[in-house]
Amino acid sequence: YSDYLSDAFWCSKLTYLADIFEHLNQLNLSMQGENQNLLISIDKMAAFKSQLLIWKRRVNDNNLDMFPLTANTKFTDKIIPIINDSITLLDQKLDHYFSSLDLKLFDSVRNPFNPSLETTYLSLK
Repeated sequence: YSDYLSDAFWCSKLTYLADIFEHLNQLNLSMQGENQNLLISIDKMAAFKSQLLIWKRRVNDNNLDMFPLTANTKFTDKIIPIINDSITLLDQKLDHYFSSLDLKLFDSVRNPFNPSLETTYLSLK
């Protein structure tokens, strides 16, 4: 394993892994504790998924500001396709594991006085 640590390109991939896990850890911690519920967690997960799409566009523009450790490596040109693939795969996996999270499903709970009844899943019968 010491060969990996002496490989600068492998270490740059490791820095990306540290960056992305930092973001996932922040998401995880934000969904725990008091005053957290299913609605808030669903919103946070949806926001994170939207953020992934923004990150993907920024990575394609060679902007790695959201990954500070990775941005400081010398192999940013080589690692951009790897980051792009990783973000795509993460988005797909989140869709797979959280496919049942429908933001509109709980709109009637979020705003019970919403006059738009055609978007509500509740039946008044």
